[in-house]
Amino acid sequence: MRRLGFPIMGLIGFGGMALVRAGFAADSNLPEQKIFSPASLRPSAVRHETRAALQEMIELPNANKVTPRIDSFSSVPPTRSSFMATWGSVSGAKGYLLDVSTSNSFSSYVDGYHGLDVGNVNGRAVTGLNPGTTYYYRVRPYAAAGSGGYSNVVTATTASPAGLIINPTFDCTILNDPNSAAIQAMINRSIGFYESLFSDPIIVKILFRYSTGGPAPNPSPSASPSPSATPSPSATPSPSASPTASVCASGAAFPPGVLSTSLSTIYSVLWNDFISHLRADARTTNDNSANASLPGSALSANIAPSSANGRAVGLNTLAAMCADGTLGNCTPGNGPYDGIVTLNSAQLFSFSRPLFFGSYDAQRSVEHEMDEVLGFGSYLNNASRSRSCASQYEAESSQNTIAGGAGIESCPTCSGGEKVVNVGNNSGTLQFNHVSVNATRSYVVTIWYLNGAGTRYALLSVNGSAGTPVSFPSTGSFQTVGAVQRTITLNAGNNNTLLFYNPIVGNWAPDFDQIGITCTFTPPTDLRPQDLFSWSSHGVRNLSTNGSRYFSINSGTTNIVGFNQTPPGDFGDWLSEACPQTHPYVQNAFGCADQFSDISATSPEGINLDVIGYDLVTSPTPTATPTATPTPRPTSSPTPTGTRTPTPAPTPTATPTPTPTPTPDGCYPHFATAEGCDALLSLTTGSGDTGLGWHALSADTIGNFNTGVGDGALALNNMDSNTAVGAAALLHHVRGTQNTAVGTNALVFNGSGDVSGDFNTATGYSALMNNVTGGSNTAIGWEALTASVDAHNNVAFGTLPLSRNTSGNNNTAIGNLALENSVVPSDHVALGRMAGRGITIVDNNIIIGHHSGVHSRFGQEDNVCYIGNIYGANVDNFAAVAQFVYVDPDGRLGTMPMPIITPTPGGGNPGKPSGIQPQAIPDGARQAMLNLEVENLEATISQQQNQIEILTSEVKDQLAEIQKVNARIEMNKPAAKNIVNEPKAVP
Repeated sequence: MRRLGFPIMGLIGFGGMALVRAGFAADSNLPEQKIFSPASLRPSAVRHETRAALQEMIELPNANKVTPRIDSFSSVPPTRSSFMATWGSVSGAKGYLLDVSTSNSFSSYVDGYHGLDVGNVNGRAVTGLNPGTTYYYRVRPYAAAGSGGYSNVVTATTASPAGLIINPTFDCTILNDPNSAAIQAMINRSIGFYESLFSDPIIVKILFRYSTGGPAPNPSPSASPSPSATPSPSATPSPSASPTASVCASGAAFPPGVLSTSLSTIYSVLWNDFISHLRADARTTNDNSANASLPGSALSANIAPSSANGRAVGLNTLAAMCADGTLGNCTPGNGPYDGIVTLNSAQLFSFSRPLFFGSYDAQRSVEHEMDEVLGFGSYLNNASRSRSCASQYEAESSQNTIAGGAGIESCPTCSGGEKVVNVGNNSGTLQFNHVSVNATRSYVVTIWYLNGAGTRYALLSVNGSAGTPVSFPSTGSFQTVGAVQRTITLNAGNNNTLLFYNPIVGNWAPDFDQIGITCTFTPPTDLRPQDLFSWSSHGVRNLSTNGSRYFSINSGTTNIVGFNQTPPGDFGDWLSEACPQTHPYVQNAFGCADQFSDISATSPEGINLDVIGYDLVTSPTPTATPTATPTPRPTSSPTPTGTRTPTPAPTPTATPTPTPTPTPDGCYPHFATAEGCDALLSLTTGSGDTGLGWHALSADTIGNFNTGVGDGALALNNMDSNTAVGAAALLHHVRGTQNTAVGTNALVFNGSGDVSGDFNTATGYSALMNNVTGGSNTAIGWEALTASVDAHNNVAFGTLPLSRNTSGNNNTAIGNLALENSVVPSDHVALGRMAGRGITIVDNNIIIGHHSGVHSRFGQEDNVCYIGNIYGANVDNFAAVAQFVYVDPDGRLGTMPMPIITPTPGGGNPGKPSGIQPQAIPDGARQAMLNLEVENLEATISQQQNQIEILTSEVKDQLAEIQKVNARIEMNKPAAKNIVNEPKAVP
């Protein structure tokens, strides 16, 4: 009968670490750590959740535990307190018994690791060890009839004792899982990152779980041993039966969408006590910069660091959490811990990399929750989230103007239960009316919105002014409210208007909830250390959920990463993009499937831990590659009884040494050059392309001779001969050739429509930003031709020239604000600051100088020419140098000499003629003068004819009046009387 056992060849082990110190501190701090206790500190607990991105929640499984594939795992370097013991499978084995010793003869054993039944797995994390110590381990298989022979002895040396130690404990939810070895290896791999990065001489104790719910009250003692530093005497263990996979108790199931959770111990420390310890703990350049940004006076009465964070700066904040999540008085084997980390087993995780499709990265989630135990978090998670503003205005109010295709929809998460939708697309608009303020000055407006897509844009016009662009990052869904802030100028009174619109067809603004003017918040009572570095702009802290916040260590000058402002995400986590995320940081509030990342010294997570009290290692020592150390095989081993003859497993082979990632050599096929994340990612046959920067030309497959320099430059381009230099330059460009964009947002939407935009040149911030299909335009200057969508053959030089032109063609504007208000007119030439600024509806004007292009009497006219600074100007004709200017019918200008001007005796005005001398007049000029005289005479005759007509009309009116008077006279005559002359008697 063949004996159940291992082949002669050794297994992979770990070695190469020098033995520096064998002493082990059973407390939470190493002996050299100085602990200060200003007062009796009372612990409390805080909970954190990491969630799946909201758009992915509909695809998540139910709350029942999923059955993932059985992950394989690769070699994991030892940490300061643990190593991963691994072995090959033996056919017929029902399980394995593990021995661990500090002696290669196994004359004594590490407590808890003598014949430890680890089940039918191929690996086990050995935890609670001394740093800088060499250990030996062996395993032997067992079956129902008995145990087999020992494997070869393998060595493992824990990492150097100088630095942070994270001591993991695995509860039965991990130990009884089929993926137990892969889960433990993944957690040890994560711990290795932190221990290699930070030199703080403290021990952090964390309980790890894999369950559909949180810790259950009063759990049974953990199945993961807590070995002591003292080896136990050698004894012959009795083979144990295969472990029973008992069901581990858990609390209530996690809410939908939760990927992982953590419970952390925190302490309330007086402001001055924590700040003084934080300042004294400064070790790095990051610390010096961050400490310089600390406030001069207290922002809250206390600061609430985690227990581990407090010890990192020298405070007496001990681990106090029991395995059931309660604090203090832990039963043996159930704590105390600094925190508890739980992976939600109802989610589909990969425990090794690369990830399998559709799964979440377990290592990223574990690192996220470890950050929380180490000290991440914001007071905002427990603070009041009410919106306190001087005045607030609902978007759906009947006082507002909702026009075009915009409308109102129900919104349970919005402040008024409704929201305004469908703003943009060159149709829908939302105007807030009757916005009231007391004085004319600048105000901060907070805009609450909902956006379930990528970043959207709108133009904001205040009181009819030119619209300024506002970007609205994704809030995760169209039922999740976020906020941005802008500074605007309002007039005293209640007649202010704020108009939101997007004039680009196919481009939408977000949904709108409400706006608020001058929003404030109630000062907190207990800040978390992370809140000390929350800013909204240079020199302006933001400790509220209003507006934007970001992590900065130099008083807001550098935005390292944005803070999440979107519930139910944690307010101490990072702002998250829609999936797939461009920056899938460990600490993003919402995670995405199929993406992974790790903490590093330069990641936002590494910098954050550094400035809240941990000490980054300036030059981390590379971890030695593990090696196997075979020892003589025992001469005899028990032979199991039974009739079955197991087949020996193949000889295990050592895991190859990982090959470091090669440095890019810069040599690519087809004369291409690429540097930066995903630059020229998809290139297949395209030639002569250069992509420098994040996602530069990332979608280009067949395009030729393109140059994209800057984040997102030409990211979607697949055409030829385009040049983009600057962040987001030609970002959405899909169609179009021979375009040149230099500057942030230059030609950002060009070629994103159904028709290509070709032959455009844009130099300057947002120059030709909105151009989609227009061609042969040249825009040089800040926001030059920024609103142009489909215009052609325009030339704009200066700040804001032709900035509102959308579809006018063949215009030339040179000078700041030249033709600024021209939207659709064409064929203008404007030279000078504000030249032609008043033109809005006419075509084909020439304006030279600072003239608005609007006549003082006739207003706007087509086909006219204005030249400034001529009318009324004095001309020096001394010595007959001045000449007349004439214009022929073709518009050609010409001159002729003026009469000679002689000096006036005894002085006089040299600009005035004292005597006219006859000059030779060319025939053309003579005819022009005659024509002018004829025109003048004709004008005089016409004027006299008008006068005659007026006089004739007046005479007619007078004759009519005379006739009326005569008629009245006739009517008023007395009746005629007959007088008879009677003869008189003669006396």
